[in-house]
Amino acid sequence: MTDGIYGAYAFEYLKKGYSPVPLPKGQKTPPPTGWTGEHAEMASGPDVQAWIEENADRNIGLRLPEGVIGIDVDDYNGKGGGQSVIDAIEEFGRLPLLGRLTSRDDAISGIRLFRIPKGVKLAGTFAGAGLGPSVEIIQYFHRYAVAPGSIHPDTKKPYRWIPATGHPDRFPGVDELPELPEVWLTALMPKVAPKRDDVPHEAYDKMDDAGKKSADRYVDKVVEGLVTSMEAMKGWPESFRATDLVRLSYVQAAGADDRDKGLGLIRERASSGCFR
Repeated sequence: MTDGIYGAYAFEYLKKGYSPVPLPKGQKTPPPTGWTGEHAEMASGPDVQAWIEENADRNIGLRLPEGVIGIDVDDYNGKGGGQSVIDAIEEFGRLPLLGRLTSRDDAISGIRLFRIPKGVKLAGTFAGAGLGPSVEIIQYFHRYAVAPGSIHPDTKKPYRWIPATGHPDRFPGVDELPELPEVWLTALMPKVAPKRDDVPHEAYDKMDDAGKKSADRYVDKVVEGLVTSMEAMKGWPESFRATDLVRLSYVQAAGADDRDKGLGLIRERASSGCFR
C-alpha cells in the first residue's frame, strides 16, 4: 500500500539524504522509538518500505543527517523569533537561503536548512548561544523536521516548502543545501554553563575540595567537546581554524565582561577573514 502521505513521499525524502520516519496521522509526535536522537540509525530503503506497508497514511518526520541543521523560527502568537533573527543578521550578516519549511501563513516562521562540518554540535536554541528567544536549531541529535505534505495538528494545513526568490519550487536534497557561513557557525556554538568557567579564579580558590573536583570534571568535559569539534574542523575553510575555537573557549572561560568583548572580537575578526 502506497496511498497516503508517508507512502507517497517517504522514498523521495530518503533519496534526498534525509531519514523519513512515520509520525501519527495528522500529528507531529511521537516518532517511532529508537529512530531519533544522537545514537539512532538513519532509515534505510527496507526500513522505509516496511513503514509504508504499515503506516502509509502517516505524517512524515525528517531526521536530519549529521552535518545538516535547521534554523527553526517561531514568529506567531506573540513569539519573537523573527526579531531574534533580524538582530542576529545585523550582527553576523545575511544567510544564504534556498527557502523555508512551514505550515504557517506568516512570512517569517519556518525552518531554514544549512550544511555544517560533520562532528560539530551547535547550541539547541539561539538562547543557548546567547542570542534571542523563539528560535531552535534542529540537528541530527536534537529534534526532527515535519516534512512537506504532512498535516499540522493545530492549523490542519499542510506543511510546504516555500522557495526563496530565484530558487526551484521543490524540497532540496542534502547536497543542494548552502553552507552555514563561518561567522554564524561561531555565533551558534553553545555557551559554557555558568560553573567554574564563569566565576573569578578567587571564587574557585575558595571552594572546598569537593566543589573543585566537580568544577574540574566539568571543565574536562568542555575541553573534550572542544577537541572533538576542532578535529572535525580539519576540512573546513582556512578562514575558520581550530585556533578560533580555542579563542572562543578562552573567552567563554573568562568573566562575563571579558567573554562578551571576546565573543564580539571573534565574530568581527571571523567575518573579515582575519583568522587566515
